[in-house]
Amino acid sequence: MSSMPHLMLDIYGVNREVLTDEKEIEALITAITAVIDMKIVAGPFIIPFVHKARTGSLEHFTLDGIVIIATSHVSIHTLPHKNMLFVDVFSCKSFDQERVLALVCEWLKVTPENIDRTPVERATRSPREEIVSA
Repeated sequence: MSSMPHLMLDIYGVNREVLTDEKEIEALITAITAVIDMKIVAGPFIIPFVHKARTGSLEHFTLDGIVIIATSHVSIHTLPHKNMLFVDVFSCKSFDQERVLALVCEWLKVTPENIDRTPVERATRSPREEIVSA
């Protein structure tokens, strides 16, 4: 039996220029996919979006990105107005979570102390064999 790793990163103190650059976010999501040695089957898709605050007087620009990999997905969500970025890596195939963390720190020029890291092992009761290639 094998579980599925799901790594969620909440990253603080990120340069706003990076968070609003579609090409930079696309390059980062592609680099994460490469560092975990996964095959892209669709994307990456980067979607700019403007959110209105409840009062309607304030707007926040965000970028949302996703790449579908053969074993699940990698996604990124930016909050430039808060200098925050969220990374989500989920796969049916195991991957080196430390390599993801190191890449993100180097790419975004942040330290691990700027990152809240939530690793989850999903499908722990799933009667499935481990995927070794995709």
